[in-house]
Amino acid sequence: MKVALGIDESIVDTWFALITITGPVLGVVVGGIIVNCFGGYQNPVTIMVCFIEVILAALCGFPLPFVPTFAWFVFFLWF
Repeated sequence: MKVALGIDESIVDTWFALITITGPVLGVVVGGIIVNCFGGYQNPVTIMVCFIEVILAALCGFPLPFVPTFAWFVFFLWF
């Protein structure tokens, strides 16, 4: 972010810290709620839901090298 997008180091450090703290924590909480809504880990439907979530995460990661603005980069990185 510092080199490719030309963003100030303090801004990058702040946003990176926010993303790496909130993203995984909220992912675990929301993921647990979603898995429980589909019947827990014993239900075969849950594996398909987890697969769809992995596909969505990958789709958010693919555009990262190509986004032109810091806001889009932060958006895709967080999701």
